[in-house]
Amino acid sequence: MFFQMLLDIINHPSSPLFRRDVERVDKQDDRAAARLLSSETLEFILTHHPDRAGLSCYLFVLGELIDAWQHRALTPLERAQMVLRARFFLMCWRSHIIQHPGHEVSINFISHESFDIFMILCDSLLKLIIVHRHYYPTYPLVPWLHSTEPCEHIFGMLRQLKKDFNFADVLHLERKLCSLIQGDFQMLTPQEQERQTAEGYHHTYFHAPDLDMTALLTWPSDDELFLASRFAFAEAEQLLQAVGIDAKEMIALYQPPPPPKTRTTPVIQPLRPQTLHDLLKLYAKTPLPSKVEGEVELYEMALASNDADKTLAMFASIFFWLC
Repeated sequence: MFFQMLLDIINHPSSPLFRRDVERVDKQDDRAAARLLSSETLEFILTHHPDRAGLSCYLFVLGELIDAWQHRALTPLERAQMVLRARFFLMCWRSHIIQHPGHEVSINFISHESFDIFMILCDSLLKLIIVHRHYYPTYPLVPWLHSTEPCEHIFGMLRQLKKDFNFADVLHLERKLCSLIQGDFQMLTPQEQERQTAEGYHHTYFHAPDLDMTALLTWPSDDELFLASRFAFAEAEQLLQAVGIDAKEMIALYQPPPPPKTRTTPVIQPLRPQTLHDLLKLYAKTPLPSKVEGEVELYEMALASNDADKTLAMFASIFFWLC
């Protein structure tokens, strides 16, 4: 996979993507990401570039991973199978890069940050399903709200209304913000929507006409999750076979990436007292016995007298040179 493949898509007259979805793309444009991972783009690649199986597999797996979090009507079991498929796919792909003699993970694989994020998305959704099943079975699983993403989008919408805002501006812009959140974008004309296709964040969290509460409350058993895992691996195996990767061999050789190296701050050892003055400083705020306290006062007076003698000698030498 490489960038020219996306350029070939936008240069085609029947492309489902806009040019600004690929060239100088706004990284915060939700609609650009949705179009790239859409079924229309996947169908376009399969129709016009059937030889690019790698790009098709990648967009399908990653699109399904995002859809597992964002879809409003999937059952938890379907979501689990989608994220497990993505996890197996990424594990086998990374293992293949490591085993390949001419490839390096730092060059021929996605960034380690992206890999970590995708794996966290897979694992955290599985954990949410299990936690809801055990502790909150009467509450529907709405994974699109289990993140800081709504806050991120709200701040993005506020920046559209005012670039540099404070808390007072948030209160003043509350009505406009609510209109954006409730999905007023759908009320615009096609021409107005066209002008807003690269306007950054656009998401509706509470406008969900396709919300299926029954599906969101259908909790899978451990046996069903086990079968979903087997089906997910079988699907990942078929996808990887299309690009020449033996999934069973690679999953057996998979090793998780090492944890990031943490910077250890050196422990600064306190300097040992070199003089009597330094030693007395250690006991400056320490309550001392009455017998010892008198001796400490004598030492302090002796030090003060010594410092005064040195100060007088210094002034005398300065006065001598000035004269």
